Amino acid sequence: MCFYTRLKSLFLVYFLMGISLSGIAQQKLTIQNSSVRKELKAIFAHDDHLDSLQFIYNNKILRGLKIFKKTDSNTLYDNQIELSKPLKIKHPSFYALYFEGDLFWLKKEFPLLYHFVNNRKVLDFVPVGNDKKNFKLAIGRKGIHLRKSDTGSVYALLDPSRGKEFVDHLNLNYRTPIPNLKDSMLIIQAVVERSGRLGDHMLLYGASGNFYDYFLKTYDHYVKENLPFDRKPTYESLFRPFLSSGTPFRSLIDIYVRLNADNTFTVSACGELRRLKMKDFKDNPDSPIVQF
Repeated sequence: MCFYTRLKSLFLVYFLMGISLSGIAQQKLTIQNSSVRKELKAIFAHDDHLDSLQFIYNNKILRGLKIFKKTDSNTLYDNQIELSKPLKIKHPSFYALYFEGDLFWLKKEFPLLYHFVNNRKVLDFVPVGNDKKNFKLAIGRKGIHLRKSDTGSVYALLDPSRGKEFVDHLNLNYRTPIPNLKDSMLIIQAVVERSGRLGDHMLLYGASGNFYDYFLKTYDHYVKENLPFDRKPTYESLFRPFLSSGTPFRSLIDIYVRLNADNTFTVSACGELRRLKMKDFKDNPDSPIVQF
């Protein structure tokens, strides 16, 4: 078994352990606020395929949302505890609620749920005395439960200080307004190579054209001028790949780019629980991308 296959198996073991342990201790909740009850009822009534929602808190801050649908695909894994009962793992949709790109998709795909999250209604029934820093709030058609959660993993990311530097670079070089701009927003999925460079990439939202070209050309120029990879380690790159025990691995990241009304740029990125959306993507079997 090659190193990357062993690593993938190890990630899977920890992932399954986390799922098993998260279900051990849970607390049932009731919603006192009638308007919140009404809104949740409307959310589930609006989509018959909706099975349950899972709000994820880290340090008591709402960070993520998993949407489980009855139509979600499942994967069966060997159960090391009860061999006769394989573990069935669902593949829900995940939205990082701190990432503008995922908030855009949530608003587009689940407008009622976006409104619910945006108005912070989900906080109305989290117990005030809850002493857990990291927890999941599971909301289903039959009830609501508070569950213990782990702190999560470190995924591919946009380095904060380098990111600010890069946005300054975009702003500084934007001297002539882009003609015939159809959309002032882009969402791009890319592979972060082990070196920290962006590899294969695809536009998930927005028009390919001058805006997209400007972003890519400015990125190439910034990297060439500021990040000579023969001298800079991975942790000094603009986009950092997933790291395990200090070793970088090829990973996915989604990048949100917006051209504001005042002709300045906003850039953010998220590598947490990304799904591969690039069409016709061919992975490298000797160095596959790490997916969770």
